[in-house]
Amino acid sequence: MTSVSRLLSLVAAALTLAACTPRAELALVAAPDPVQTERIYVATARVPIDPPLDFSASRADRLSFAAYDIGIPPNRAAGDVRYPGARPDPNRQFTVTSAHRLADETALADALAQGPTDHVVIFVHGYNYTLGEAVYRHAQIAHDFDMQAPQITFAWASAARPLGYIHDRDSIAIARDDFEALLGTLLREQDKDILLVGHSMGAMLIMETLRQMAVANRRINHRIEGVMLISPDIDITLFLNQVERIAPLPKPFVVITSQDDRVLRLSARLSGRPQRLGSLSDTERLRSLDITVVDLTELRGGDPRGHMTAVTSPDAIALLRGFRRNDMFLADRNPRGLDLLGPLAPSIRTE
Repeated sequence: MTSVSRLLSLVAAALTLAACTPRAELALVAAPDPVQTERIYVATARVPIDPPLDFSASRADRLSFAAYDIGIPPNRAAGDVRYPGARPDPNRQFTVTSAHRLADETALADALAQGPTDHVVIFVHGYNYTLGEAVYRHAQIAHDFDMQAPQITFAWASAARPLGYIHDRDSIAIARDDFEALLGTLLREQDKDILLVGHSMGAMLIMETLRQMAVANRRINHRIEGVMLISPDIDITLFLNQVERIAPLPKPFVVITSQDDRVLRLSARLSGRPQRLGSLSDTERLRSLDITVVDLTELRGGDPRGHMTAVTSPDAIALLRGFRRNDMFLADRNPRGLDLLGPLAPSIRTE
């Protein structure tokens, strides 16, 4: 067995739970009344298989657009997402209460313009995601973080397989043009700014697209409300190169890390490098870049792999919501970035 095969086997072993349990599907059911819902708009580079409800893992040659109302079950812990089974139960599981297709980017922009805030949020999911998992996770994040802005999931064509890591990295490269086109259309056809949130490999797509736009002199930084990279699966040297090309960075610019991230540990071994950006132990080189670094290494709960602690751990959610309430992420309050290192303390240290 080659070294690459051994490492891919390690990745598969680390994700055994995801591989052996049913994957999330978008289940359309009648919701009990009353039920809390989150509206999630979707722009996807996947091939539609059940319009308007679902899309496959196959790469499409153009973007499709849809809107989903996601029912949030009552009496659940913050960060918890339970997928619907063969008999969906909206009292215990996330479900789709309504779904419809949107004709194109202009229809999406028109829908967003009706939102109550001056910005929209675009969430870019990570490696090994079905569309259902991406949409349900985004709905959970929007709900648990009390986000009032319109929410868009950019669903690139993940293979949704533990051994699909290389396929997914290729899909990220392919998706850059579509993501750039989406950003351009939204900024041109509606007046709301954009907050970008990327998890894992989705962070790579955000950075590569912003870099691509900067190189082509199509900078949009003045319309980016902020960037948050959660457990970013990016080579550190590559990230610094991206930052150099994109500069000045949108503000605030937040990187959430954990040295206990087992998925990024395996990704680093696969790439032959000691660490990825999302598992960085020494953040000295980031401090001069106006980057806010939040280290969640010492927090427990939520994802046992440590790869989604920021949005699955009740303690992490409470911590990050506290930062939002106190404007800790605002660049003008904290011009050199907020840096939480080592064990999280009740106080916040500003560099």
